[in-house]
Amino acid sequence: GAGSASHAGGVLPTPTGRKLALITGVDPESSDAASRGCYQMEAFLKRHGYMINTVQFSGNDWTGYRSRVEHGISELISSARPGDTCLFYCIGYDCTAQLRELV
Repeated sequence: GAGSASHAGGVLPTPTGRKLALITGVDPESSDAASRGCYQMEAFLKRHGYMINTVQFSGNDWTGYRSRVEHGISELISSARPGDTCLFYCIGYDCTAQLRELV
């Protein structure tokens, strides 16, 4: 419909301002799956005009995980202006369970 564009099987609103995104990749098994997913999503979003920040974690070293993700979200929100579109995307193994710690 008017004011929207179809992307990847869904409908995204047409932003009136900048397009900002934070991508986090979580791969506790160090399989590179989250890294590949981050790169693929980053490429997709860049093609659609998004400015990207990325936070990735691999292996079992979760040192700074919460603070790095919180910092990324804080930067995303603080840099947003009226009319901007902000997207937070997390990819990786057990991502939902790990992100519960942030809420």
